[in-house]
Amino acid sequence: MDRFNDELTLRELVDILLAKRLHVLSLVLLSAALAAVYVFFIADEVYSSTAELSVSPTKVKARLESKIELQPIIDISPDIIKSLAKSQPLMTEVAERLLAENLVPNTLKGENSASLAILLSNNTVISVSQTNKNTSGSYTVRLEARTENPQFSAIIANVWAEATSKNINKLSVSQAEANLKALEENIQPAESEYREAEKAWEVWSSKTPLTEWKEELAMRIDKQAKLALEVEAITHDIENTQAKLDETRRLLDKERSTLIAESDPLASELAGESLNDARKIIRDQLKSAESLYNETSQNLVLYTSRTPINRWKNELEKYRGRLSAVELRLKTINTDISKQQAILSKMQEQLSATPYLVTLKREVLSDPIVALATIKADLQSLDGLELKNESLNPTYVELISQRNKAQASLSGLSAEKDALEEEKGELAGAIEVLRSQIAKAEQELSRLNAEASLAKKHYLKIAALELDYREGRSDLQIEPNSEVYQKIKLSLINQEINFAELQARYSGLREQIEQNKKRLSDLQQSIAVAETDKDFLSRELNRTREAYWALKQKQTDLGIELASMQNSMAQIIIPAYPEPKPIAPQKVTILALSTFMGLILGIFWAFVSAALEAPENKQQANNINN
Repeated sequence: MDRFNDELTLRELVDILLAKRLHVLSLVLLSAALAAVYVFFIADEVYSSTAELSVSPTKVKARLESKIELQPIIDISPDIIKSLAKSQPLMTEVAERLLAENLVPNTLKGENSASLAILLSNNTVISVSQTNKNTSGSYTVRLEARTENPQFSAIIANVWAEATSKNINKLSVSQAEANLKALEENIQPAESEYREAEKAWEVWSSKTPLTEWKEELAMRIDKQAKLALEVEAITHDIENTQAKLDETRRLLDKERSTLIAESDPLASELAGESLNDARKIIRDQLKSAESLYNETSQNLVLYTSRTPINRWKNELEKYRGRLSAVELRLKTINTDISKQQAILSKMQEQLSATPYLVTLKREVLSDPIVALATIKADLQSLDGLELKNESLNPTYVELISQRNKAQASLSGLSAEKDALEEEKGELAGAIEVLRSQIAKAEQELSRLNAEASLAKKHYLKIAALELDYREGRSDLQIEPNSEVYQKIKLSLINQEINFAELQARYSGLREQIEQNKKRLSDLQQSIAVAETDKDFLSRELNRTREAYWALKQKQTDLGIELASMQNSMAQIIIPAYPEPKPIAPQKVTILALSTFMGLILGIFWAFVSAALEAPENKQQANNINN
C-alpha cells in the first residue's frame, strides 16, 4: 500500500480484511458466545396461547318510528372491542376470577388483584379483524396471553375471552333492556288514553243518532218540497172551487128568481088565503121542516156517537208515526249491517294475514358456529341448522277480541232487523184497515152533514117566513121547491163543503210546513254540533290508537331483538390451548443476528485499525527513503 490518502481499491480492502482476519473472527465468536449464554442460560422462555371470539351484530332490528325516541343501541366497532377488552375493570375482573378459582401459579399467589391486573394487561395482546368484507359489523377477535407457563397462558386467554364476550353481550343487552323498560313505562299511559278515547267514541255513538238525524233530515227536506207542491195544488183548487161557487150561486139566484116569478106552490097557496089561513099553512110547513131538521140532526148525532172516527184518526196517526220510525230505522240498520259486515270482513282479512305466533329466525350465516365450521371446512354441519324463538302475537289477540265484538253487534242488528220487518207488516195491515174505516165513516158523515145542513136552512127560512107573517109582513117570498132548484142548491152545498175542506187542508198543510221547517232547523243545528264532536272524537281515537299500537309493535320488536341478543353477539369460537413450543426467545434468530453483528463490528474494527496504522507506516517509509 503506497498511498493511504488516495482512494482504496477493492484489492486493498480485501488485503486489509485478510490482515485483520483474526481480529474479525474473534469478535464474531465473542458475539456468538454472548448470545448463546443469553439464550440458553439467562433469557426465560415465553409461551403464547390464543382464544378467538366472533362478534356479530344481531340480525333482528326493531323498526322505530321517528316519534318514538329511545336511546340508540351503539354499534360494536373494533376500537370499542379493544377498549373494552383492555379496560382496567375487565382486567381486574379477570384477575379476581383467577385468584378466586386458584388458577394462578405459585409464583403469583402473593399478588393482589390490582397488581395482577396490571401484569395481565402488560402480557396480553388483542387484535380485531373483519370477518367478511361484505358484511359490516362482524369481527373476529384474537386474544393472546403470554407467560412463562403454557398452561397459565391458556387459562388467562380463556378467562379473558369469557369476560370479554360477557361484557360485550352485556353492553348491548343492557341498552336494549333500558329501552324496553322505558318503552313499557310509556305503554300504560298510551293504552289508558286509547281506551278512554275508544270509550268516549262508543258512548257518543250510542247516544248520538247522527245517521238517523241525517236520514230524517233528507226525508224532511223531501217532505218540505212535497208539502210546498201540495199547498200550491190546493191553492189552485181553492181558486177553482171559489170560481165554481160564484157561478153556482149566480145560477141558483137566477133559478130562484125564475121559479118565484113563474110559480111558487107555497106562494100560490098563500096568495088566495087570508092572513090567518096563511099563518096556519106556514105553521104546518114549519112543523114539517122542524120534524125533518130534528130527524137529520138526530141521525148525525147518533152516527157521530156510535162511530169513534176521532179515535181511529188518532190511532192512524200513531201507527203512521211508528211506521215512519220503523222504516227510518230499517234504512239505517241496513247501513249499519253493511258497515259491520265490511268491518268483520276486514278484520278476517287482517286475522288471515296476522300470524298467531311471532317467530324469530336468525340467519345461520351470522352465527358464530358458522365461522367455526367455515374455518374447519365442515360445510356439512350447516345442513338443517335453524334457530327459532316464538312468542304470542299481541296484535292477533287484539284482532280476535275486536272480531268477536263485531260478530255480536252484527247478530244483534240482524235480530233487530227481523223484528222491525215483522212489525212493519203488522203496522201496514192495521193502517190499511183504519184508512178504509175512516174513509167510509167520513163519506157517511159528509152525507149526514149535508142533509142536516139543508134541513136546517129550510127550517130557518120557513121559521123566518112564519115570523114575517105573524108580524103582518105577508109580501115576502119563500124559497122555491123546484127539483132543478134543489139540485143546484145541493150542488152549491157540496161545493161549499168541498171549499171548506180545501181551506181546512190548506191550513193543516201550512201548519205542517211550519212544524217541518222548525224541525229542519233543529236537525241542522244538531247535525252540525254532532259532526264537530264526531270529527274531534274520531281524530282523538285515531291518534291514540296509532300511538298505542306503535308502542306495542315497538315493544314486540324490542323483545324479539333482545331475545336475539342473549349471548349471541359475542361468542368464543376457538378456545385457547397450551402451546408446547415457546414463542420467545427466538434462539436461532438471536444467534444469527448476534453472529452477523459480530461480523459487522469486526469488519468495522479492521478498517478503523488499518486507518489508524496508516500514518505510522507512511512516516517509516519516508525515513527509509531519506
